[in-house]
Amino acid sequence: MKEEQMRQIAGFINKVTDNIDNEAVIEEVAKEVLLLSSRFPVPEHFIIPNKDNLDVPQFFDTLTPWLF
Repeated sequence: MKEEQMRQIAGFINKVTDNIDNEAVIEEVAKEVLLLSSRFPVPEHFIIPNKDNLDVPQFFDTLTPWLF
């Protein structure tokens, strides 16, 4: 992510705070956030295991040590 995406994120925050009681606006922003974030996948070594992803291949070999 770079400056343009940071401007978009700031816009998302402003839109939600300006419409904090409007569920339709919040849902719209959530969809926009999902679209933006889908362009920047999380590297596998940052995924922390939970009950839904315990079988991530070779997870513990690639886990970032500073997380623990």
